[in-house]
Amino acid sequence: MSSKPWIPALALGALLTGLTGCGKQGDPLPPLRTIPAAASDLAVQQRGGQLLLSFAYPNRTTAGMALPGIERVEIWQVERPAILPPPPAPVEPPADDASEAADAPEAGGEDTTAPEAAEEGPQDESEAAPTGPPVYRLPKVDNREFAAAATLRLELSGDALRQAIDGSQITVALPWAPQELPEEGEPPLAVLFSARTATAEGEVSADSNRGGLIPRLPPPAPVTELSAEAEADGIALAWEAADDPDAKGFNVYRRDASNPRLGSPLGVVGNQQRAYKDLSAEYGRRYVYSVSRVAGRRPLIESTIGSAREVDYQDRFAPTDPGGLVALSEGGQIRLLWNTVTADDLAGYRVYRRTAGAAAWTALSDAALTATKLVDRGLTLGDVLEYRVTAVDERGNESAGEQVITATVR
Repeated sequence: MSSKPWIPALALGALLTGLTGCGKQGDPLPPLRTIPAAASDLAVQQRGGQLLLSFAYPNRTTAGMALPGIERVEIWQVERPAILPPPPAPVEPPADDASEAADAPEAGGEDTTAPEAAEEGPQDESEAAPTGPPVYRLPKVDNREFAAAATLRLELSGDALRQAIDGSQITVALPWAPQELPEEGEPPLAVLFSARTATAEGEVSADSNRGGLIPRLPPPAPVTELSAEAEADGIALAWEAADDPDAKGFNVYRRDASNPRLGSPLGVVGNQQRAYKDLSAEYGRRYVYSVSRVAGRRPLIESTIGSAREVDYQDRFAPTDPGGLVALSEGGQIRLLWNTVTADDLAGYRVYRRTAGAAAWTALSDAALTATKLVDRGLTLGDVLEYRVTAVDERGNESAGEQVITATVR
């Protein structure tokens, strides 16, 4: 058999060619930039003399990748006079062809009907002069105008930025005190904001959506004389506030005593209300309550927090008395019956007895009874005894047991 020395050489060459092709690399790709995605939920509200700006903490880059974090927040601001929209055009009543044809003069003739005297004032509600203060609106500012006129109002980094972060939200408080107030008849000042975020590498996001409002000057008067009383089914709040027919009501706030942030309102009540009951309060928690007066809902314009009340909400409330106590004397013993008490934390009942006219009561059992009946045995015939029954909850709170019944052992 003849040998073919060229076959191994050919195979070796093909292998080397394959290895060389597999190891070939193209030009290196530039590293992905970590530009934060622009915020799209910037909202502005007024609380007393402060404007509160909030938006979600950015967690994605413009390419949709996870964002490691941000190192700086910039707040940009533009001020413009608010605008007063033109009044709506009057609505013309629909034409009645038949009546117009009947009232029209004959062709070639002369209309000899005398014109009716015009009534004074507007003829239609749409033509009536508007009542109340004028309702201004935010001015329209396009992206180019905003970019050209915006000034850097605030820059947050370090501890200041960390204090502004609350979970997944960033909230920035800006004092609002314009240098000059508009004169009578001039439009109020509107303020528009945009936010940018930046990373440690210097990558800066695009402008967020614009949020703005027309600050209320002076802001609504704060609520006074707030009280908070713990009750078995919740915490009852009451407060004082001057009458303000233009106000929109009140916001009720509740926060945990360990958390300084106010959060969203717990409840919203009407302008004439001065009380609210928190039915969602949980035993064993410490709460801080406050109430603000609201001048506008969208955007929210409210008073500063005038007073706050802390409540240590513990279950110190006894169940209701059983009631319906009945004592039946039979065969030298007393059979006692009473009504059922409905309570989620009911532990049971406790029965007390004393000789008629005595001062001290004696419990007939150490443990609370789960049944609503008891037979008192081993008694002396002719004794006159008094009984009362209480309800006890799992925390040891005990009702008064005010109903007392007398029985003679027979």
